[in-house]
Amino acid sequence: EPRGKRKGSVNVKSFSFATDQRDINTKTQSRLQKLHDDWQRQFPFKPQTRGAALSGVSFSKGDMYDRQVAWKRLKEQRINMMRKEKQEDLQRDCTFQPNKNSNREIAVDEDQIVSRLYRQGIRRQKKVQNELRQKLDEEFEK
Repeated sequence: EPRGKRKGSVNVKSFSFATDQRDINTKTQSRLQKLHDDWQRQFPFKPQTRGAALSGVSFSKGDMYDRQVAWKRLKEQRINMMRKEKQEDLQRDCTFQPNKNSNREIAVDEDQIVSRLYRQGIRRQKKVQNELRQKLDEEFEK
C-alpha cells in the first residue's frame, strides 16, 4: 500500500508557528520586541504568587513525594495556626469564670456510691413487687 493511503490513517503536514526563529525576519522581531516593551510599561506589576505561597518550603532538591509532604505539612501548620488564633479570639471575649468549690474536688468514697445504688435497686424491686401484688389481689377479689 502507498504510504498515505492506509485505511484509517491521516496524513499530517508539518506545521511551524510564525514565532519560530528561522521564519521571523528582523523587522518582525523588532516589532515583537516593541510590543513586549510596551506591554511591560503598561503592566509593570508582576505578582509573586508561587514564591510567597512556598516561602517556608525549599524545593531545590527532592522528589515529588518529599515536596508533597512538605506542602501538606506547611498547609496543616497554617490551618492549625488559624484555628489557634480563632480559639484565642473566642476565649478573649469570654467573661464568665465559674467559682470552683474545693469540697467538690474531694474524692467520693466508692463504697458509699455502691451502697446507695444497691439501696435504690432494692427499693425499685420492692415497688414493682408491691404493684404486682396489688394487681393480683384486685383480680382475686373480682
